Amino acid sequence: TSKKVAQIEQFVRFQPSDVLTPQLQQELQTKFGQFYAYLKSVGFSLVQPPPTFFVDSSLVGGYYTGPPENKIVLSPKLVQTDAGLREYTHYVLLGLKPAALGPMGLESGLADYFPSSFENRSDIWQSLGLQFSNRNLDNHRSFSEIRIGKTEEHDAGDVWGGAFWELRQTIGQRPTDKLLLAAWKELDLSKPYADMMTFPLELLKQDRSLEEGRHLQQIHSVFSSRGLQF
Repeated sequence: TSKKVAQIEQFVRFQPSDVLTPQLQQELQTKFGQFYAYLKSVGFSLVQPPPTFFVDSSLVGGYYTGPPENKIVLSPKLVQTDAGLREYTHYVLLGLKPAALGPMGLESGLADYFPSSFENRSDIWQSLGLQFSNRNLDNHRSFSEIRIGKTEEHDAGDVWGGAFWELRQTIGQRPTDKLLLAAWKELDLSKPYADMMTFPLELLKQDRSLEEGRHLQQIHSVFSSRGLQF
């Protein structure tokens, strides 16, 4: 039993609440455990302290606080949806890139994409019934819709996520997941909002490094057809 608890503690902790029954906690442990295993399988290295999961009865939506609090907080309505996986993805992405406050649209798109890829569904956010939850990654949105510094981050993330999902449909789940992660790890964040050009270029670089350049044409085609010329 202690070994099982230790394994659970590696990826999430739970803060007691009236909503968090033993059965619900076990279900969440299973769900987060499966997602954790998936993330590791595509190259995530989860070395930072695990986040604390809390169900807040006074909340309508959900959020991830970031360090040092490092807490995933959800409303009771969202606790059995995939919203927790999205917040967990924030924890992972910001753990890899703590300074990722500039390209929030990009980070939001990745936080949409990885749970969607895990569930093999492009529309998992449509069932939440909350603001910005009408997005479906199986879309044809253009990067010309993004106004740097003005477009709301979830909306910009939907543009990015659509490109990622098309890439997944074009070259397959496994290479897409691994390339997106590798590109995020190596992305140069020294320039504010540099993601619009540097992230697709980093994807090409990682494809040359990890996949012998076999997907260069498809990557270029996906992003250029959505309005990014690079």
